Order: sequence, then C-alpha cells, then structure tokens
Amino acid sequence: MAENNTLIYYLDENNVILNTSEILAKQNICKNYFDFINDEMLKIILSRIFDSVRKKGSPFKTSYRCDNEDELRLYDLEITPMVNNILKLKHELVNTTKRATKLHFSSNSDIIFTMCAWCNKIKYRDIFIELEDAVNKMKLLEYNFLPKFSHGICPDCYTGLIKEIEEYERK
Repeated sequence: MAENNTLIYYLDENNVILNTSEILAKQNICKNYFDFINDEMLKIILSRIFDSVRKKGSPFKTSYRCDNEDELRLYDLEITPMVNNILKLKHELVNTTKRATKLHFSSNSDIIFTMCAWCNKIKYRDIFIELEDAVNKMKLLEYNFLPKFSHGICPDCYTGLIKEIEEYERK
C-alpha cells in the first residue's frame, strides 16, 4: 500500500485496470478488475455498483475489512466516476488492530474457504464466523499451513450492501 495508506485504481468502461497508485500493483494494469475475484456473487454486486456509479455520475462510498497476517484492517472505498466511463477506486486504510497471534498464510494448499470481502468472517458450515473463532472450530492451526481463502459475501453484509446500493440509486 502506498505510504499514505491509500491505494487507487483507475478502471476503463470494461473494468480493465488502466493505472494504479501502487508500484507493486502495476503488474495488474491491463487486467480486468474482476479477474482477482473468485466469488460470482461478489462480482455481480461490484458490477452493479460500478454500473450505478457510471449511470448516476456521483461517488459511492462503503467500508470493508482486508486483514493480513499481523493486523485487522478497516478500509473505506470510494468509487468515483470520471470522463469516458472511467472509474476511480480509492481504497483508504482507516484503522488497524494488531492480532494477538500472527497468522502464517500459505499458497501451498488446495483447501479453499470462503471469506466475506466486507467483514472478513469465514464460512463455517452454513454460517459466517469471525476468523479467530474459525481457527478453533475449523482447527486451522492443526494444518502445517493456512488454507487459501476465496472472497465472497456473507448474508449480513449482502443485505447491508444491497441497502446501501438501493439508497445510492434513489438519490
């Protein structure tokens, strides 16, 4: 993330990344933003938001969590329309909390769990629970690696986000 804790993406009318503010993310230029999202429902929701912002011509704001091995992190996301149907996505870090125990992520696993892209809860059976609870219930520390996570959206965040989108579209 950039020094000022803000990451900016510019997307064309087809949601292809035109530019970004972070050097490490430059490798994503010319790739579709949705190529980095595995969950179809999340793609549908973000696509709806992007379409609404382009149509209305006014910014849309929401918050989400994006944790790492060391910290719980809260971000604000502002999606702003620009000329020629270009969107500016501004991800701004607003709060961090240190984890009591550092997690060790690994990409060597074939096991994939669903994690909500907004609240970072993990799907356990048919419910979403906090990662710390998932560690115990799913025995995640008994693996010699941490399984992969695919981003999705939990029912609570889905309901809240749909309300945000509907309010935005009514304005």
